[in-house]
Amino acid sequence: MFSVKGDYTMKSFKTIFLSSLLLISSLVVSGCDKGNTSNSTYNSTDLAKHEDAKYNIKKKGIGVSRYNSPNDTSGEKIDNLEVGWYYNWGLTGNSYIKNAEYIPMVWGREQMKDDILANLKLRYENNEITHLLTFNEPDNNSQSNMTVDEAISYWPKLEALGIPLSSPCPCDYTTGWLDEFMEKAKELNYRVDFIAIHSYQDFSIDGVENRLKVDVLDKIYEKYKLPIWLTEYGAIDISTWAGGGKYNPNCTEKKAKQYIENCSKMLESLGYVERYAWFLDNFNEKGDNRPKEAPYTSLYNDDDTLSSTGEIYKNINSIVPLSIKTSSLESGTRGNYYQFNIKAQGGSGNYSFYCNNLPKGLSIANDGTLFGTPNYPDLYRLKIEVKDEAKQTTYKYLTLKIS
Repeated sequence: MFSVKGDYTMKSFKTIFLSSLLLISSLVVSGCDKGNTSNSTYNSTDLAKHEDAKYNIKKKGIGVSRYNSPNDTSGEKIDNLEVGWYYNWGLTGNSYIKNAEYIPMVWGREQMKDDILANLKLRYENNEITHLLTFNEPDNNSQSNMTVDEAISYWPKLEALGIPLSSPCPCDYTTGWLDEFMEKAKELNYRVDFIAIHSYQDFSIDGVENRLKVDVLDKIYEKYKLPIWLTEYGAIDISTWAGGGKYNPNCTEKKAKQYIENCSKMLESLGYVERYAWFLDNFNEKGDNRPKEAPYTSLYNDDDTLSSTGEIYKNINSIVPLSIKTSSLESGTRGNYYQFNIKAQGGSGNYSFYCNNLPKGLSIANDGTLFGTPNYPDLYRLKIEVKDEAKQTTYKYLTLKIS
């Protein structure tokens, strides 16, 4: 888990909560057959290409705990939240969840076995998965507990899968673990496709979602210039992480409802936030056994009805994030007229395209049409940028070959 300056690292309750999930995951891992892909949960028959699948999913997601066991009830409960995707800190999803994409995770070193990686590669090649989350809280000795060097040592195997990869997701990005990892990955020319982070805020504070944006998300994006997946945020009383059993009386149900609504809407508005996931559907523990620092973070009550926060999260109008759909440009020839239409998807309303490093003789129209007569042969790396009517922006580097 992660929180900004002055907050505390959560240890105990997540360790307890994940224990049952990881037990299930270990059973799946031990029985993993690289020739069997039937456990993949997302019905991807309508996904023509990974390039579409990678971007054509709603931002809103959920970390799944109680409704992880495959049955009709669990599938209905997650689909009822109207999320675009989900994960469970493991490798295999719930086949009864029909309307949300499953994203697997290599949680730690135990998942770096050759048969597991071969299975993931096969599922990706069969269009059954589109992304891979990696190494949960490696800086936390109660989670995947890895040094940067150990995580880096595994990266060539992960990169060889060809699957879009998240960064490892540290408990606290301010400790330097993520910085060190990204620096070494850059030195070794290793591929990291998006940044995964956790962030827990003091939700009793009015407007705390702005602190999450300014002090966490904006800074991480400016540092790495990669899409962000906020894979854990929730209504947790972080005052308890300091120890001593003290609780914040201002962490009320009303504040939790304000936080989940305001924070989720803020995440929807940020073009560089590709996906986000609330923590969580519900704890496996019920009643007095439930972690007392998290009375309002569950989206479902013990009787399997939606909680007050669950009602709000269900009704968050999630969008497909703004992205540039085009994956490659046609080549051109010096002295010959060139025209190619670059396409975007997601976001809100009409798009406006621009590019500040076009080769001489070429222009880009507002609708994404690249046109003109190039003057010099070369291989150009163009930074194509797009903005929608909601003023969200994103960019993509595309290579143009002029012969």
